[in-house]
Amino acid sequence: MYSKSIIIVLFASFLLSCTRSNFYEHQLLSSLPVNGNTQQIDVFYEGESSPPKDYIEYYNLRLVKKGHFNDEQMVSFLKQEALKKGLDGLMDPKKWDETEESATFFDVLATITDPDDIDYTSTVNYSIIEAKGIRYIENIDLTHSLKAGKVYDMTTNAYMGEIRYLPNGLISETIAENDLSQMLMDTYFKFSEDHLLYEQEGWQTLHRLDGRIDVRRKYRMNDWILARVRVKYNGNKPEQIRSIRVTENPKKTPIISRIVYQYDAQNRPISRKVSGAYQLTETITYENNKIKSAQISHFGKTYRVDYSFYKQSDLQNLISKVEDISTEN
Repeated sequence: MYSKSIIIVLFASFLLSCTRSNFYEHQLLSSLPVNGNTQQIDVFYEGESSPPKDYIEYYNLRLVKKGHFNDEQMVSFLKQEALKKGLDGLMDPKKWDETEESATFFDVLATITDPDDIDYTSTVNYSIIEAKGIRYIENIDLTHSLKAGKVYDMTTNAYMGEIRYLPNGLISETIAENDLSQMLMDTYFKFSEDHLLYEQEGWQTLHRLDGRIDVRRKYRMNDWILARVRVKYNGNKPEQIRSIRVTENPKKTPIISRIVYQYDAQNRPISRKVSGAYQLTETITYENNKIKSAQISHFGKTYRVDYSFYKQSDLQNLISKVEDISTEN
């Protein structure tokens, strides 16, 4: 039988785990890039106004603030987040309030031990707002969006395969010429930010108070943890990832890998090194403010990746694909 003190600790932990802090999250709706912004965010309320220009829906946005805030304040907070994302507007913002019961450990202790059975728990108020984030089509720039990276063996100059990208920079697919290049491609994708930070199926994400990713877990059948990802950021430049720790099969025989990043004076990533259970090093070079090539070392062999970019003339075809997907859904 559990002692009374253990029950108190468990109950307090449960209550504390139920409370929420301020957080911001988004769900990506489009594969088109967001780069740059006008200096304002237009707001279009349902039934009152609509965008005067053609646009693409980029995100489902959600902001939770601890405390009580009115509609105007919550819209203002969400506009600030939309500016950070490089958006042009918010569509159909909806705001509401929620409450939760909360207590500190000492509150719970007092509640359980007080002879008068006084409830020391308190009510916490939250303000919540949701909206769609949009980008005007005339402001979408494809000229800095990676389209593909062709991979060559640096010793033999043999073509090894290709990494293909969506316009927003996420990997769409990898193509391997043989078994050796398949192993390279599999490892490259396995330790890419696309897979570790942005893949949705089977993953659960915990955010920091400012919305940055803290911990991600990948589940099989919603119960067994297959992988755990912990992200650390540079203290003086919080937008930069300093390292990612990947633990596979953490509950049984953990396989641990670590990715460490380096940046140049323009805050661009110039290298990342995978160490531990897997070994991979990538060094990136730039030309005219664009990524030019990369050098990848894997299992004692060295590869070169030559990059190409989307053209602005690709935009209409990409928009048609977005519209087709929206119609299907």
